Amino acid sequence: MSMFSRVLVAVDGGELTERVMTYALGLSDHPDLHFICAVDPEHFFSDATEVVFDAVGEHAAAIESAQRLVDRCVASATKAGSSATGHVVKQSPAEAILDTAKLVGADLIVMATHGRNGLIRAVLGSVAETVARQADVGVLLVPSHLAAFATSS
Repeated sequence: MSMFSRVLVAVDGGELTERVMTYALGLSDHPDLHFICAVDPEHFFSDATEVVFDAVGEHAAAIESAQRLVDRCVASATKAGSSATGHVVKQSPAEAILDTAKLVGADLIVMATHGRNGLIRAVLGSVAETVARQADVGVLLVPSHLAAFATSS
């Protein structure tokens, strides 16, 4: 029996998405994977963005892009023999990850960390740090500089 049977995998479509998915697939023989991509409504609906940008159109495009991403992840995981589900959540990333982990009964959360520090981290905050501090389950942070994990076939 595997130590982790239900794993929440946070993806954002960035360069580390594939690496995070590879680590999640390597955790056990056939984990039940739940991929999550958060679309933060705060980035689209403020007084400023509604006036300057077509916020509604951008929001819809972001949701469509997130759905395509989780669909690709689900297809890849299914092809590798895992059960997989995708979730697109309209919420700030840290809250979305924490709430979805509880909702699906995750044993573990897997996510990338970009390794930002200094002023940029202070300004942007750290989703990974927030999740690691507040999660009720283990969190596997895959650093951006870590070599890809080789799964055995």
